[in-house]
Amino acid sequence: MKIEENHYGFHPRRINSASKWDQKYDHDPIYPEYYDKKCHYLDALYATLVQLKPNYCLEIGTHDGKGSTRVFEKYLKEVNPDAHLITLDVMPCSNLPKHPNIEQVIVAPHHARIAETCGNRGNWFVQDDLAHFDKLENSINENLKLVSEKMKEMGIEKFDIAFIDGDHEEESFLNDIELCKQLTAAPHYLLLDDTKEELHPCCHIYHAQIKDSESYECYNFEDWNHFVGMSLVKSS
Repeated sequence: MKIEENHYGFHPRRINSASKWDQKYDHDPIYPEYYDKKCHYLDALYATLVQLKPNYCLEIGTHDGKGSTRVFEKYLKEVNPDAHLITLDVMPCSNLPKHPNIEQVIVAPHHARIAETCGNRGNWFVQDDLAHFDKLENSINENLKLVSEKMKEMGIEKFDIAFIDGDHEEESFLNDIELCKQLTAAPHYLLLDDTKEELHPCCHIYHAQIKDSESYECYNFEDWNHFVGMSLVKSS
């Protein structure tokens, strides 16, 4: 499994930055090769879409609609106009691209600390803002129902690929993977963001439980000349 390296001019972001690291830790990075890097994950996401050409795409983590959601929009406009995207978040996106084939579904969080871990410590949203906060104890099944309703409405039986960039805590990361495996067709293509951002728990979960697991075939974009902080995994 390999994605050909291409660059499309998407703005990179810096991960494991020295300033953030020094504020949080008093020890050296476990993965020094990932320290203070410009991360070209949006280029890698678009290159993956162009190469695999999925018709039905799932995104977890709409956020402000200006990052990966715009990458999917570009793919729908320029490569596969018949493709569809359903994007998930615990909060509505006011800047959702106005594209007829893009829909957002508001879902339940996977744990009670979500306003702190995913809401910038309450600066982006608070618990009372979340429409499905009360469903967190059974979040996978509840979200499966919510997404399946929208899939039925859009005529989608299964997704061809899923991009996971939601809350980065262990519960959310693992539950989102399980949710996406149930919603995607085999072989299950999952793009996992932040697998090299040591500041996030999902990075450590990926390296400890997924990267060398026999359950997944993993591609980490390490043959690219530009650094990519995410991973493409395939599960049968």
